Order: sequence, then C-alpha cells, then structure tokens
Amino acid sequence: MGRLLLLFVVGAIAMTARFFILGVYDWEQMLTLLLFPAGALVLFFIRLWELHQEARYVPKSTQNVWHTYTREKYATNVKILYKGTEQIATYQRFYRHWWQKVVTMILEGEGKWYMNLSFTMQDNSQITFVEQQSSIWKANEMWHIVRDGEIIGSVKTDYSLKNAVKLQEGLFLQLGDTTYYYKSFGIGSKTEVLREGTVIATGKRITRWEYSFDGEDLPLVMTYILFNYVFSQ
Repeated sequence: MGRLLLLFVVGAIAMTARFFILGVYDWEQMLTLLLFPAGALVLFFIRLWELHQEARYVPKSTQNVWHTYTREKYATNVKILYKGTEQIATYQRFYRHWWQKVVTMILEGEGKWYMNLSFTMQDNSQITFVEQQSSIWKANEMWHIVRDGEIIGSVKTDYSLKNAVKLQEGLFLQLGDTTYYYKSFGIGSKTEVLREGTVIATGKRITRWEYSFDGEDLPLVMTYILFNYVFSQ
C-alpha cells in the first residue's frame, strides 16, 4: 500500500512538472496513475479485515504450547499470545517516530527496520524489545530486553558468512549468563532454539499466519515472535 501511494505521488509530480515545462498533459496517463491510489484503497480495506482477524484470534488447538496469530507485521495493533487455550499476554509493534512506520511500509522491510515490540502480561507488567539502532541505511542488529524499566537481556542477529552460505537465519538471545541461539532455514521452516548446542525449544508455522512454540520460558517465545518479524517468517 505504501509503495502504491509513493508511486502515485512521484508520478503526479512528474506529470505536473511536464505540464509546466513542456505544456503537455496526457489524460490517459493520468487515468493510469489513478489506479495506484485505487489499488492502495483496496489494500487498505483488506488490511482492516486482517486486523479484525487478529483481534478475534483464538487457537483451535488445545495443546499446551504457545500460540499466536501474526498477519499484519507493519501495524501497531494488539495481538494475542496464548499458552494452550489461556491468554497469557498481548503484544504490539511500536515506532519511536511516525515517519519510521511510513518508511517501513514503503520499503516493505517488515521487521528489518525500526523494529520494537512491547508485551503486556495479564497483571499489566511489561517486557519490551527495544532496538538499539535507528537507521534506514542499516537493518536492525541488536535489541535490549527491558522489563518494567530494567534491562534483563539482549538479542543480536547473526548475519555471519556461515549462515549466508547455509541460507540459514539466526540470532542470539542473552539472558543473564545464559546464551540461546535461534536458527531456521527460511519461511515455512521449523525454528530451533539451542542452549549449549542442545535443542530445548522449537517453533513452527501452523497455517500461513498462525504460529506455535513448544518451550516453557516466556522470554523464549517472545524472542521467537521477534525472530518471525525480523526474518519475515
């Protein structure tokens, strides 16, 4: 949607400049240009429907694992995190400045730029993943995990040559003295969480937008959700 509006603005500026400089105005081109905002409007209503689907999400499975539904990765709407059939928390993406959301939508980077997540528990306590780099020129690489104002851990992406050769996506989670490693081989692949080389938790996509995570610790599933945003899982 963002790109369609950007193309419309650029095209409108170009046609206006052409008219004032050359005195030429092409109505057929103008009608073609209007298809861009029309397409953006259609995508807008589709997006509203997607947000409605997220707000109404209840997992069908009764397995005692984590479940969530993430359809719209640009939006700041509230999403729900379940353990089995019990709602444990809500979460939402947030931006520090309004223009960051516009840039993200235009670049279609999903979680690669200006990626912050806030989780709210049932007792209203909060855990947030706060990016440590706000730059359009470089993708997010590190986040601080903050609980009620105190830093309790960090997350760092692994864009190593080794991963690039293997077509593997990875990131490190540091909680106290313990390091966890998340790895996956791309969209639709299972995500494994390792501690000291041993797989202790796994996450997977159940349907196109529904995810499950089999692991006990809450910070692990939160990092899994961040992983899905960052690597467009």
